[in-house]
Amino acid sequence: MRLQTGHQVQIDFKDKRLFAVANNIYAHEGKQTFHQFLVNHLIMVLSERWYYSESQKPIADRHPLLQWISGANDSLKTITPKARYGEIRSFHPSGFAAAVLTFVDDMYQLAHVFSTPDKPILKRLRDSRTFQGARYEVFTASLIARCGYEVDFVDDKTRKAPDVTGKAKDGSATLAVEAKSRHRGPLSDAAAGPLRADVGRLIREAMEQNPGTGPFLIFIDVNLPFSPQTPPAWFQEVTTFLNEQSLAKPKEHEPVSGVVATNYSWYFEGTQPSSDPEVVFFPNAAATYPLPDTFWAALSRALSEYGAIPDEEVRKIEFNKRYPDLPPLT
Repeated sequence: MRLQTGHQVQIDFKDKRLFAVANNIYAHEGKQTFHQFLVNHLIMVLSERWYYSESQKPIADRHPLLQWISGANDSLKTITPKARYGEIRSFHPSGFAAAVLTFVDDMYQLAHVFSTPDKPILKRLRDSRTFQGARYEVFTASLIARCGYEVDFVDDKTRKAPDVTGKAKDGSATLAVEAKSRHRGPLSDAAAGPLRADVGRLIREAMEQNPGTGPFLIFIDVNLPFSPQTPPAWFQEVTTFLNEQSLAKPKEHEPVSGVVATNYSWYFEGTQPSSDPEVVFFPNAAATYPLPDTFWAALSRALSEYGAIPDEEVRKIEFNKRYPDLPPLT
């Protein structure tokens, strides 16, 4: 079972499908998969009125989330053109579908940790201009939460401060996290030719948000189309930058407990099948406040599992069909 903040709880009751998230129970008419519920749950969290308003715009003018959902639905029609209502099918997600599912799952994971409706992060998620940065902060907070930390967003932007804080559940350690996402031009520009990660400025800006009171972790989203090269060229670019900076300015890098560089930009792939994500991280054992090996092991696992979002109910059904002679999973 993957690392997660809460267990999947779903059950049929009379003519409804019930889903539990933390202390809340959601009832839906008819059949609905866990993945469908995740999308509907996010829409409820962000605001159904907002979602309806965005859906009335031309697709090109809609919020990125709605563009992804529209593209995911289009790709789904080509994959399962003859599917019957209520029929369950498994398929490899398109780029748009992967972008949607990972986002809705991140919000679902965080919903088990705290209630988000009054958080300023939701306002930023609803705004197309601030969505990318806010989305990456949600990704980062979700990962830290899966590693067993109590997380929260830092809403005070009147002073230099990290985006996310984490506290070990036993109160033994705190963690400050700064998340930066590389903004790029339109999809057509980004996909036109090879691009550099070009994240040096973001790393330097992130270092300035260190409160200096404990472990400090930097997450960087390179936001590039996936590379057919293994490992991708940007791995070496980021590695070289960090090595050169740590040698040239060691005092500036001592407070940084580690840097995590990721590329989960599935939306670049559109309706094409989604690729494997790209991620590399750099623990700093010589940091002023180093993070323990147990944290890096948990983070490595959470990163490797990211994007795999099983529907436990479907898994039970498929297992029972495949192995009818074994005791059924219930």
